[in-house]
Amino acid sequence: MEENLTAEQESLQLLRDIAQSQKKQEKYARWQYLVSVASACACVLIALVLLVGGIYVKNQAQGVVDKVNGTLMEADEAVNNFNQVAQDILALDLQNLTRGVTNLTEEASEGISQAMESLQGTMTEAQEAMENVKGLNIDKLNEGIQKLNDVLEPLAKFFRISR
Repeated sequence: MEENLTAEQESLQLLRDIAQSQKKQEKYARWQYLVSVASACACVLIALVLLVGGIYVKNQAQGVVDKVNGTLMEADEAVNNFNQVAQDILALDLQNLTRGVTNLTEEASEGISQAMESLQGTMTEAQEAMENVKGLNIDKLNEGIQKLNDVLEPLAKFFRISR
């Protein structure tokens, strides 16, 4: 009978140990779930930061490209006007040629001045856009990523140990 009692006690102790082990496993499973949710949130946050930064840089670059394109179109128009005046000069006699050269010089000078002013403005805006791009605080972004890594590294080690 004592043997039977000891076997029952052993069985009860084993059942208690199994129950305790199961509680620990449930606790670790909850922690694992929380850590995975935190990791997912951090990844989404990083992705959003990178996406917003990329959109900002793209918009700045697009604005510069549009202004340079406008300036080039103005320069092309000035060149076309110059070519037209040159053709007109060839068709005119000397007196008309003198008048045409004067007009050509005035128009070309005005067109070049306008193109240069527009180009100067575009270059200033391009420089401002580049300063805005330089203003992105890459160090703070790297620091945030490093802090996230510091938080996740112990968790990664924990999960490697628990396997």
